[in-house]
Amino acid sequence: MLIPVGPWPPPWIGPLSVLEQQEQHMRRRRIMTIKTKEAAERIRRARFHAEDELEGRASAKKMLAELIAKGLLTLYAEKGMVKGHTIYPSDSQWPATELDSWSEPEEVIAARAIFSSVTDFDFEDGTLHSFSDDTGILIRPENLSFPRLWLGCCVTIELAGLAVDPDELDNVQMKKRAGRKPPYDWKAFRVEALRCLEYHGGISTKVDPGPDGFIQARLEEEMINWCHRTWGREPGVGTIRKYVQDAIAAYNRSRMDAA
Repeated sequence: MLIPVGPWPPPWIGPLSVLEQQEQHMRRRRIMTIKTKEAAERIRRARFHAEDELEGRASAKKMLAELIAKGLLTLYAEKGMVKGHTIYPSDSQWPATELDSWSEPEEVIAARAIFSSVTDFDFEDGTLHSFSDDTGILIRPENLSFPRLWLGCCVTIELAGLAVDPDELDNVQMKKRAGRKPPYDWKAFRVEALRCLEYHGGISTKVDPGPDGFIQARLEEEMINWCHRTWGREPGVGTIRKYVQDAIAAYNRSRMDAA
């Protein structure tokens, strides 16, 4: 089926209302798949294993192309963009059309990848360029060839499930190169969390622990502060919660074994 490239909405329909534009935006989000995390992790892995920045850019670029070819990234076209322009949509009224329904694909004009604010691709050489709001990456056509794209269109590459915490990607279990340190020392994190649990006697089991009760939220807060002191930054809240829960479970098991 060939979808027309002409303006949308047609003149006789009139411009979309703000509400209609919002609904259209939400529909685009809903049709994303759950493959986001896998795709982002694989791109990150290609970047992480690189010996240097240049190799990292090449690896990430190649991985993007492979993910597109395998259908792990969903492509959309937005009419009204030309080569050299910013990839932000020139008009929010243009619909996003799935490229699989287009025929006779030609050359790509520009592309956008949304990685849920993942900033590891902050490259300034034009190959992969992070936007100021850290929500997207510009892949210039001269640096990456995308299949099945319509001439004269801007392409939006969107990863599914944008709620994925980008810091969780730091914790992907991957084979590290010799001598390369992991982003976070989770063994040290676990030791500190267990020390806190031992000091406070574990998590309070009272229905109403009161303001001084040691609950999971307090342990999470202490570990966030520890991350700041130790690493100079902290992972995402969801990531900290996961490792805190693991530490709590390990502490409870040790108490049961000792009983």
